[in-house]
Order: sequence, then structure tokens, then C-alpha cells
Amino acid sequence: MIRKMLSIILCVIILISVFSLTLSAASTGTVNGSDGYLNMRQGPGTSYPLVDGLPAKGIPNGTKVTILSESGNWYRVSCVIDGKNLVGYVYSAYILLDGNSSVSVTGDVPDLYKQYVSRLKSQHPNWQFKFYNTGIDWKDVVTAQTKAGKNAIAGAPLSFRSTSVNFSISGASSVEGYLLSDFVKREGGSYIVSTSGSKLTMRKGAGTAYETVASVPNGTAVIVSDCVQGEGGKFWYKARYYTSYGSYSYKNVEGSSWFQPHGQVVRYYLDPRNFLNDSDVFQFEQLAFDKSVHTEQGVIAIIRSTFMNNTLIQTTDGRSITYAKAIMEAAAAYNVSPYHLASRIIQEVGTNGSVASRGNSTTYPGIYNFYNIGAYTGVTDGLRWASQSGSYGRPWDSQYKSIMGGAQYIAEGFINKGQSTLYFQKFDVVSNGTKFYDHQYMSNIVAPSAEGKNVAKAYKEMGIDNSNFVFLIPVYNNMPSFAYPLPARYDYPNMLPDSDNGYLQQFSDVNMGDWYFDAVKFVYDEGYMFGYGNGKFGVIDPINREDFAVVLSRLAGANIPAYKEAESTFPDVKGGSYYYYDVMWANDRGLITGYNNGKFGVGDKITREQVCTIIYRYAQSIYRDVSLDEDSETILSEFSDADTVSEFAREAMAWCISVGIIKGNKDNKLMPHNTANRAEMAVMVQRMVQDNALCYKGYPDVQTGSWYYDAVQTVYHKGYISGYKNGKFGPDDSVQRQDFIVIMSRVAGINTDDYADIANAFPDVANGSYYCNAVKWSVSNSIMTGYNNGNFGVGDKLTRQDACTVICRFARYLGIDTEIEDGEIQTTLDVFDDADSISAYAQGSMAWCVKNGIISGKNAATLAPLENISRAQVAQILLNMINNNLI
Repeated sequence: MIRKMLSIILCVIILISVFSLTLSAASTGTVNGSDGYLNMRQGPGTSYPLVDGLPAKGIPNGTKVTILSESGNWYRVSCVIDGKNLVGYVYSAYILLDGNSSVSVTGDVPDLYKQYVSRLKSQHPNWQFKFYNTGIDWKDVVTAQTKAGKNAIAGAPLSFRSTSVNFSISGASSVEGYLLSDFVKREGGSYIVSTSGSKLTMRKGAGTAYETVASVPNGTAVIVSDCVQGEGGKFWYKARYYTSYGSYSYKNVEGSSWFQPHGQVVRYYLDPRNFLNDSDVFQFEQLAFDKSVHTEQGVIAIIRSTFMNNTLIQTTDGRSITYAKAIMEAAAAYNVSPYHLASRIIQEVGTNGSVASRGNSTTYPGIYNFYNIGAYTGVTDGLRWASQSGSYGRPWDSQYKSIMGGAQYIAEGFINKGQSTLYFQKFDVVSNGTKFYDHQYMSNIVAPSAEGKNVAKAYKEMGIDNSNFVFLIPVYNNMPSFAYPLPARYDYPNMLPDSDNGYLQQFSDVNMGDWYFDAVKFVYDEGYMFGYGNGKFGVIDPINREDFAVVLSRLAGANIPAYKEAESTFPDVKGGSYYYYDVMWANDRGLITGYNNGKFGVGDKITREQVCTIIYRYAQSIYRDVSLDEDSETILSEFSDADTVSEFAREAMAWCISVGIIKGNKDNKLMPHNTANRAEMAVMVQRMVQDNALCYKGYPDVQTGSWYYDAVQTVYHKGYISGYKNGKFGPDDSVQRQDFIVIMSRVAGINTDDYADIANAFPDVANGSYYCNAVKWSVSNSIMTGYNNGNFGVGDKLTRQDACTVICRFARYLGIDTEIEDGEIQTTLDVFDDADSISAYAQGSMAWCVKNGIISGKNAATLAPLENISRAQVAQILLNMINNNLI
């Protein structure tokens, strides 16, 4: 593989902390512990005892220390505490070196990262997250990293390649017109035509009465510049469609298959939030060698499907050892993560190896370069460098020498520069006394994510993925309040501008730097609010009652088709208006009702306290907990105009304040009777969605109008059942025994970690699995137990009758009486033709569930007790239990 920069890539690890410099004797620094204090030990590791005389809490933050020496990722330091001179070892990540005072590492989670980190912490409570303040403005890092030569991406799709750098085009032709928004979907950072036919008509104006401009093929990406309301209240996108790209070409930036990535792609890989999941997050792992985590078995897991698996090589002292052993020796010698080294080798030479790992180059026979160090324009460059005599044990005329020397090169050349994570190795945003962006290991923009996945896979296979890993995550100034998506994948030029401004700017009255800019961009991208036909968003325009109903229905993913036959009860809500069905829905749900005069109030402005009241009702309608940690009057009393809040709105406004949806102005006033404008509404909607998840998680396989639509919305908002990683819900998928217990543990609201110390009684329940503690909770409370063969039944599908049996036991766990008379069991079940097929042990449970409206027949005549229960059916059962006040 070809790399540009110092291609060796990778490097590994942390020898010293992310912001550290190469230390000279008697360097100084300041304690910057994660909880206000830092322990000092008698040796370089947590297994050593604390030094004598250390205060109970440790060394306070802000204490000056003198760094006497280094030992791996530990410093030996001296400092004075309470008049006593203490000497010992401290972890280097918690020392802010003098000369780097402009940057810091903190354990406090930035607001923009909270939703991501909280999810990871709930799944992996042992993981630790530190945040590195780069001091760089987001706009500046994007500008720097989109310059030619900083990054490269391999091959297809063409939509991932830049059309502003190293790209030429001639003879292209395009047209601009309007497309009905119903048939244009947002896919990542792209707008894609999505129609049931083969083509979509583009018109000169926002309506079918306008003449045709072009016919856009289904699946085509278009450039959207505006959204306007046209005939019949329908929304139309103003879009540009390239009818022909003429002649175009991309100039490769490396080798024959590496190209300049599009600005959308660069922003995606730069934004850490796109990678805060349980596999990609390992690109932020601090990579010092840790013998308690890194093992030879772990290396074997990483290289198992590669040319290195079970293969012997010769060491310089004549031993025959495996690749895994060689990598471990290199890691220990230079304090580098062996998993990082193994992943880097695979990234560079591939799973099948290359001429750089085989030593069969016709130009440089017998020379190896496993990390492609010096391969500026190709493998041959790297082999030439490896063949020269000099540093790092060159020439590398054996596999072992290349693995060892490359590890030394990585450690000495990069770790001491502070680039101690995969992310920092790719993106040089570390303050280390040199220019930013000049010391990047590789140009492959995908490398950190790809290698992080390899490491995560190895950890999972070894069952140590819940260990005490430390992740160091960069933070930029003025980051957008949402993570950037990738463009859609298509094989023709992506003509969206690479520049930040070109991509983000949508409205003439919304400019970069405006306090509402990110919010407007967010609501527009997510389809919650659009602009006007004049190219403006209307930031200072008041929001009307009917418009708020439209916004709410979009947030809720409302089942609008269900209201198409509904007749308006309001004389001022006319059929055919763009808000007709939304108003019908909002009124039916009790969110925005009419006036005493019988009218809805179309055109009436809505006040800030009214907005809060409606949001409060909406939160309740989707079963959100709206309880307050403190009295509403206490919350309101913080504002100077609290007395002016109307009685009907006081509880609602206090709740909206408590969850951060609404805030006071600079004069500490709530202004409850002021009209809410569109900019304020955009900000509130963004907070509703990003900070409070007050929106429906749309699933492509859960259609509006389906019988389980409302149930899926409910279980999503309640946190009982989520979708799959592919974005789908899987309504028809069967539910397995262990997954049903995980769901019921969430319904119970218990912390399954409280059951972690209970012994696992089942050989088929993997320790550390996502369901292990939930199974222990279930068995401890006799909700679902195992089989007679000693297994729990992991992977077995759950039948409808067994689901009812578990639900009855769960109800008893909650203190609900589930007793039912024998005669009542018979009369309840006899109405179904297949009642005789219900197993004896399940008859009482099924009868109780039917009687209490928890489960119904698959149709009027059948209960289908022996059929496997589906995810949609479970969602509906939980909604029935909620509606019947059973949970």
C-alpha cells in the first residue's frame, strides 16, 4: 500500500502523554488529575504501593513537579507537599508539561460529546474517557486537512473523491429546477432521488403546473439549495441536476489508486463523534504497552486470517519464532502496543502480504519493510530506504529486523511527539512545539478507523473488551453541534463544494457565527424546519400555531396518513392546506387544541410559555419521564421575571428549563409572553433532539400506517428496544430468550451491573456478554430460568406462550396480582380456535395476558401460542402494558 507522508504509519503509542515533548533532565510540569488529585507510587505502575507521606487524596491539581526521568508512560517526579519533599512515579497523562499551557487534558465530558460518551459508559463502565483540548478552531482544522496532499482515499466510490482539488471537468451540463420533496431522501450528506418509478420530473417551479425541466433518474444525487412550499401545501426542493458530466478526470495523489478525498469525507473522519461507538473508539485508545491487557494471544487473534498466522521467522540470534512472538518482542522493547503494530502491518502490506513483506523485490531482493516506512510514492521507495545502512538496525534483510526496527522508528520518531493514538497519528493536531498538520503518519484517511476496528475485534475475541481502557479524544473550538455525515455512495462526480461554507450555507439570513447557525443547519438537514422561497430562513419571523404543529409532527414521525380521512373540526383549518393533517394529529394527541370559540387559531403567534407547555405535553405523549428533581417554583425563582409566567405554564416551563430546552436571556429573564421566533424554535428543536432525544427514530422497515408503528415509537422513546446497527428495526425478526430478558430488565429500570458478582450458572451464557447480568437478574427473581440440561437457552427463539409466561412472572416481580380462576382461564381461551394447542404450563399466563389486554390473537380466531414472537409483537405488548398501567 502506498502512503504519502511518513507512511510508516502508525506508530504506536503513548510513551508519554498526548501532549508531551521529548524530555530533557529536570523538566517541569503541573499536576492535572481527572478527579482533582493524582496518586504517586513507588514504581512505574499501579501494582506498586503509594509513596510514604502521600496525602490521603493524593497530590492536588495545580502542584508543580520536577520530572527526573521517564519509565514507559510513567514519570519519576519530585514535589513538595506540606513542607515534605516527595519522590515517586506518576502517570504521565496527568502531568501538563510546562511550555504546553495552552492545551489541557480533562476528564470532564464536553457537552457536544455527552450523548455519545454516556451511551458507551453504560455499555462499558470500566472505560475511561479523557478529552484533549487542541486549541484549534474547527473551521481551521477543516481548511488545513482539505488541502491537497494531506489526505488520500482509495478507489471508489467517486462520490468520495474531491471535485475541487486534483479534478478536471469539461463539457458538463446541468439544469436547475424543483423536485417534490416526498421523492427526495437525505442519505448521509447527500440528497438522492427516491421514487417508485424510474425517473422523477424536475419542474421550473414548485408545483405540477410548471413545465418540465428534466427527468431525473431514480437513485441520482442532486444538489439541494432550498426548500419551498408549493401547491397543495407540498414542499419542493430547489435542486441542481447534472444531465451530463462531459469529460472528467481525477488525478491520483499517490500510486495509481489513491485520490484526494471530498471535503465531506474529510470532515466526517475529522469529527470524533462519528467514531464514538464500541469498535471505532479504539482509534482514540492510548497505545502504550500494557502487559495486563496486551498478550500474545491477542496478537494471534488480530493476525489469524493473514499471511502471518502460525508462520515462523528467524530472529537475529538464530531463534525460530512466530510472527506473533516477534511482534510481542518489538512491543516490549519499545513500549508500543503489539495490537497497534499488528494492525499497522496489516494496514500497510495487506492480509496476504506484499513485496514489502515477502522480500522478493527484483530491485531490492531480500529486503523487508513491514510498515512501508519511507514509501513516499510506492513500495519501491520504502524498500530502498530499508536497504540502506544506518539507524533502526538497517538494512532490514530479515522479517524480524524489519518488525523490530520499524517499531523503534515509530516509537522514537512519533511517540515522543505526543501522537499517542491512531487518531493523533493521522491528524497532527497535537501541541508539541512544531507546526500543526506537518507530522502525519499516513495519508490514508480511513486508516485510524480501520485499525481501531481490528484492535476492537481482537479485544472482543479475548473477552477483555470491558477492561480499563483509557481513550483520549480531541476537542476543537467552535465545533458544529452535530456530527458530519458521509456523502452517499455513487459512481459519478460529487459536485457539492468541498469548502465548509459552500456545504453549510443554506439561507441568506443565516451566516457562519450566528448564535442560531448550527441549529438552523440541524433542523434543515433533519427535515424539521425549512426556509422560504426567497432563500431566507426567516430567523426573526414569529412561529405560528399551525407551523408548530407541523414541526412537532415531523419530530414525532407522526402517522400522518392515518388522518387523511379525518374531517376538520376547526372552521379555520381548511382542507388541502399544508398543515391540515398535522393539526389534526396534534389536536388528536392533545398537544395543541383549539380555542373556546371553536377555532384552532391559524395564523396566531405562539409565546415562549405556550411553546414550553406544548413541548411538555409532547414529552408526556411519548412516555417521557417529566418529573423534576426539585420544585418547579425553585427552578423558576432563578429568573427575575418568574412571577410573570402564567399558572398553566409554570410546571411545563420549569421542566423545559431543567432539561435545557429553554434558557433565559442575558438579563436573566425568561420572557414567557414574548412571541417565539423561528431562530429560537430551531434552537429549541435542536436541544429537544440532540440533548433529550425527543424525536422519533425513523426505521426504513417501520412504515407509517403499520399496526406496530406507535408501539415502535414508544419502545424507542422509553429505551426498551432499539434498532440494529444497519438502521433497521427488524419488526418481523424473532426475539431470542436472552434478548427478551434484556428488554424486561430495561422495563424494570434496574441496573443489571448490581448482579455482576453473582456466579454465572449457565455454560451457554458468556461472561461479560451484553446479556449476562440481565440473565442473572432474571434467574435471581424467578422471571426466566434455564432448561433441565443446565443451559439457559441463549440463541433460542421465544414463543408467544413463553413470552406470556415470562410477563406474568415479571408482573408478580412488580407486585401485581396475576391470579386467575380455572373457570375464567377456560372461558377466556375458548374464544380462540387454537386454544387446545396452548401448553398446560402456559394456559393461566396466556389467559391473564388476554384478560388484561396485554396480548391479543393474531386474528379474531387464533392466539398462535407456539409461534415465535417477533420484535414488533413485543413492542406492541409493552405498549399495551403501559396503556393498562401495568408498567
